[in-house]
Amino acid sequence: MGEAARTQQLRGAASRERAQAERARSQHLASVQREYNLAQQQYADVTSRLATASLAEDVARNRDSEQ
Repeated sequence: MGEAARTQQLRGAASRERAQAERARSQHLASVQREYNLAQQQYADVTSRLATASLAEDVARNRDSEQ
């Protein structure tokens, strides 16, 4: 195999490795984004439940103080 052919072969291999690494990074980023979105939704749910519980507690406290 000539020097030019070997150089071309190495460039092709390097290009394939870069493409594979880019796909892996993209998949990892998508996974991290899904986890982040799930964590945001869980936080919003917990915050909402806390607000609802706090409101219910205030209503109960006010009801008890009126009696």
